[in-house]
Amino acid sequence: MIPKIFISYSVESNEHNEKVKNFAKKLRKQQMEVLLFGDMKLGERFGTFMEDIEKFDFVLFICTPQYKRRADDREGGVGYEWNIITSSVVNQSDELKFIPVLFSGDWDTSLPIWARGKKGVDYRNESESEFELLVANINEYVEIESLEVIGEESYDNTVNSDKTESKKYMEIYGDDGSVEEVELIIAFEIKATNKEYVVYSKDEKDRRGNSTVYVSNVDRTSGNPVLLGIETEEEWKLIKEILRELGKDDGSNDN
Repeated sequence: MIPKIFISYSVESNEHNEKVKNFAKKLRKQQMEVLLFGDMKLGERFGTFMEDIEKFDFVLFICTPQYKRRADDREGGVGYEWNIITSSVVNQSDELKFIPVLFSGDWDTSLPIWARGKKGVDYRNESESEFELLVANINEYVEIESLEVIGEESYDNTVNSDKTESKKYMEIYGDDGSVEEVELIIAFEIKATNKEYVVYSKDEKDRRGNSTVYVSNVDRTSGNPVLLGIETEEEWKLIKEILRELGKDDGSNDN
């Protein structure tokens, strides 16, 4: 899944505007779909363009003293965007979708009143570490979303087939003798680790309202399959890369 990003910013000096454009270019190089005011087409209605905010996975708002003033006073295009942003948060409780990016001034002088207390990234000096932090945060969200794309595949006979054909289930036995039925999303093996993995869901939601999924290593050495945790960061990297590729394959099959 390609993340969709809307950048909200105030048109200021040529230097500032160019910095915003370069920031957008860097995000696009990370395989992200990015929209900003400069992408508005001739003849397009300003209100219609701004309302696209609600269709995006993330809204990055570029914090400067001038941006803060326009957002707080609901002035011009920035003010219109902020009416939509605050409405989206109130109606959908989608706080994590909106991320402040500091371009100039400091947090006290550049962060709009509504966004006080929100954690953001400091890009005043075009810090690579801050940019990487932002990209990692976005990609973490997208990886969870991509699992939903591949959620209707059928896998091995360890699952309960009494349910609908589009979903498969398996039972997890706890140490206390409890039994939990979960939806099996996908099962796969990684040759580099010589291990088998399953991705499954307990029908839970995260703070964004997205489905929470779990990844476990399947240990069959005792005869009965046992679900174990992921042991190393390198193992996590391999798993995430495979899930990305599976998500891409699934998307191509839909066309």
